[in-house]
Amino acid sequence: MSFYLWKDRQKNHRTRLNPGLRFFPIAVLVLGVYFRFINLDRKIYWHDEAMTLKKISAYPRNAEIFKEQVISQEDFHKSLRLSPEISVIETVKMLSVNDPKQGPLYFAVARLWAQWFGSSIAAIRSLSALISLLVFPCLYWLCLELFQSSLVGWVAVALIAVSPFHVLYAQEARMYSLHTVNILLSSAAFLRAMRLKTKLSWGVYSATITLGLYTHLLFSLVAIGHGITAAGTERSRWSKTFIAYLIATIAGLLTFTPWLFCIVTQPRKVYGAMGWVARTVPLYKLAINWLINTSHLFFDIWPYESIAVGLPFLILATYSIYFISYRNIPKNAGIFVLTLTSITVLTLAVPDLILGGVRSANSRYLIAYYLGLHLSVAYLIGAKLSDISTQKKRHKLWQFIAIALISCGVISCAVSSQAELWWNKYSACKIPAIARIVNQATAPLVIIDYHWNSWNNAGPLSNFINSHVKLILLNESKIGKIPEGYSDVFLFNPSEQLRDSIARSHTFKIVPAYQREGMELFRL
Repeated sequence: MSFYLWKDRQKNHRTRLNPGLRFFPIAVLVLGVYFRFINLDRKIYWHDEAMTLKKISAYPRNAEIFKEQVISQEDFHKSLRLSPEISVIETVKMLSVNDPKQGPLYFAVARLWAQWFGSSIAAIRSLSALISLLVFPCLYWLCLELFQSSLVGWVAVALIAVSPFHVLYAQEARMYSLHTVNILLSSAAFLRAMRLKTKLSWGVYSATITLGLYTHLLFSLVAIGHGITAAGTERSRWSKTFIAYLIATIAGLLTFTPWLFCIVTQPRKVYGAMGWVARTVPLYKLAINWLINTSHLFFDIWPYESIAVGLPFLILATYSIYFISYRNIPKNAGIFVLTLTSITVLTLAVPDLILGGVRSANSRYLIAYYLGLHLSVAYLIGAKLSDISTQKKRHKLWQFIAIALISCGVISCAVSSQAELWWNKYSACKIPAIARIVNQATAPLVIIDYHWNSWNNAGPLSNFINSHVKLILLNESKIGKIPEGYSDVFLFNPSEQLRDSIARSHTFKIVPAYQREGMELFRL
C-alpha cells in the first residue's frame, strides 16, 4: 500500500475513544511533570552523580587540597562547592584532559546552571528534570513524522510521561535526559529531511548530529541507524537522499573532530575506567537482567522484581515489534523503529555473549532501545484504538491495556518518588548501611582510598555520616603514619594496593566490617 493511501486511510478512521478519555493524556502528562520534580534530593546520589559534581565544581582532586590531613564532614562538603575562578571553558578543558570519554555539552550547561542556582544535588538534578520536559514535544513530533497520527503521538507522550525508567533518569544528575532529547530531536529532524529533501532540513539534521555526539558517544549508533533507514527506504543505495544523509552526517562528525582527537590520543583515560564492563556474569543472570530492564519501561516496584512480573511486558513489547514489522505502514517507519530498537542493544549484547561482560545489563546505555520499544508499543495501541474494523470487545481490551500500562507507570513512579534508595543508584544503595556502622563508633576515622571506587563514593557517604566522624583523603593508594586517638579506624572501599601497603608497613589487622557487591568497609 502506498504512503498516500495509508495516510488517507488514517485520516478516515474514527476513534471509539470515550469523550471523557480525551483529556486523559493531558492529565497523565501533568502527572509525569510532577513526578520529575518531586523529591529531587530524596534519593541518595551515587558514583556517577558524584563525578558530575566534581567535574563542574572543583579541580584538582580533593586529596591534593587537603594533603592527607584529618578533616571533618563539613570540610569535605566545602571542597565540593563551585570554584568561581574556574570558567566554563576551563571546565571543558579539564574534562578533555581528565575524562575525554564523557561528552562535554551536558557538563558545560550544568556548570552554567550551577553558577545560577547552586551546586547542590537537588539543583543539578533539577536541570536534568527541566531538560527532560523537551522529550514530550520531540516525541510527539517524531510520531507525526513516523506515523502521521496525532493519536499515536498522544499515546506515546502519555506512556513516556509516567514511564518509570524515563522518570528515574530525568532525575539523574547526568546527561541521560539530554541524550534522550537528542535521540528524539535528531530522529524527527532526520525523517523531516527525508520527506522535504531540502538543504535547510539536512542542515538542521547535521546540527542535531553535533549536539548528540557532544552529549554521549553512544549517539553515534543512532546516527548509524539513520543511515540504515535511509539506505533501506531508497531503491538505489547511492540515491540523492542517501548521499545527502552522508554529507550531513560527515559535516556533523567534522564539528566533533576536536573532541574526537582528545579521545583518540588518550586511550588509557577512555578505557581505563571502563574495566568493570568486562565483569563476567552467568548467561542466565544476563538474560534475567535484560527481561527486568525491559519491564522497567512500564513497571518498576524495586526490589520486588521477578521473571513473572516482567514477562507480560516483554510479551507486549515483542508483539509490538512484530506488529510494526508486518503492518502496512510507510516502509521507513518500520525500518526506523527496528534499527532504533536493535542496533544499540546488539552492539552491547554481542560482545557480552562472545567475550563476557555486563555492557548490555546497564539500562542507562540502552536509551535508544527503550525509545524504539516505546514507539512500537505506542503505535500498536494507537493502531488498535483507531481501527474501526476492530470488534468492540477487542477495542475495549486495548483501551484497558493502555490504561493498565499507564496505571502501572503511575504506581511505579508514586512508590519510587518516596524512596531513598532505588536500583538505578547501584552499589550506592549500600552506603547507608556502611554509614550506620561508622556512626556507631565513639570517635571514628575513615580513610578514603585514592582508588576510584573509594573516591567517587566518598561524596554520597559524607551525606550519611555524623559530624563526629573524621576523614582522611589519600593522595595515592598507600598511607604512612595512621593518626592515633580514634576509637575506630575504617578503610572505605580500599584497593588491594592500600591493603598491601598497610600489611607491609603496619602491625594492624584488617577486619571486614561490611562486604557486599561493589561496596566494602574494613576496620583496622
